[in-house]
Amino acid sequence: ENEKIQSYLDQWREYDCMSGKSVTLFMGEKKFTGVVMGVDDNGMLLLKRPDGVTQVFASGEVSFNRSS
Repeated sequence: ENEKIQSYLDQWREYDCMSGKSVTLFMGEKKFTGVVMGVDDNGMLLLKRPDGVTQVFASGEVSFNRSS
């Protein structure tokens, strides 16, 4: 409980089943599509959009695209 996320990041990244997958992320009425690039040093989701920009997300519902 007292350890910070940094002590778990390497293991988290090792078992990350979403990295490299095409997904759609839903945040309320907004949706974002792209490829998951893993998590940053704060545990936030990194999503590379089709325009090449990588965006950081703290929350949302992720749906895997069937073609990935």
